[in-house]
Amino acid sequence: MSKFDNFLLSLTEDQKKALVSSLLSDSEEDTPDTPSTPDDEMKDEYDFSEGERGRFVEEKKPAKKNRVTVNKDFSVIRESSVGGKTPVKAKKNQWVDTGEAKDEEFDPEHFKKLGITERVRPEKVLQERVCHVCGRKFKIDPDLVHGEFIRCNNCVG
Repeated sequence: MSKFDNFLLSLTEDQKKALVSSLLSDSEEDTPDTPSTPDDEMKDEYDFSEGERGRFVEEKKPAKKNRVTVNKDFSVIRESSVGGKTPVKAKKNQWVDTGEAKDEEFDPEHFKKLGITERVRPEKVLQERVCHVCGRKFKIDPDLVHGEFIRCNNCVG
């Protein structure tokens, strides 16, 4: 059994009649060159979004400033909106600094008792190198030395 057959079996008699009448009325409607009218905006549809299968819903769309009409031959008719571009105007800043939220469980005395963590790793040993461009001696971290043509900070640029 196809999905369409399952769909038809799930419809009530009233829904089947509405489906048949809508299919027959579509073939007897206006020609494709005729644009849709504002009355077409309010039409009956089946709403499957809520999980209730086949619930008949009458839906009204809100009026828009820029009306766009799409004909049956997919040609688009746009009614221009009044206004166009408008400049941006500065307004008063409404943000108020209320400070940060205080942590009620925070105890500064506890952290003062802990003290400062001591440095465990040894201090970096810098290498003494000669600049490839100016010949001046300078100290540099060995992790930053790549290749044999080293330049000092003045000659790098």
